[in-house]
Amino acid sequence: MTYSVSMRLLNPTSTVTDTDRDVCLTGQAELRGALIELGEVEHAMEDVMGLLQQVEADLQQFGDVYGDPRHIEVHLRKIQAS
Repeated sequence: MTYSVSMRLLNPTSTVTDTDRDVCLTGQAELRGALIELGEVEHAMEDVMGLLQQVEADLQQFGDVYGDPRHIEVHLRKIQAS
């Protein structure tokens, strides 16, 4: 939106033209689209956080593996089985 358009919209003595209305409607449509995208991102982020919490809970039940390759393999098989 240009400065002149915004100043005309703020001046109560000026008339609102079709161009001014179009600028406002376009801005509203873009804002709605951005809000929808934000909601989709928030939903996806909640899904990822839920998955990470589940993985963390699964890993905590097995305790420390101390870098032993055989111990790690056993724990990985347990995770894959569940």
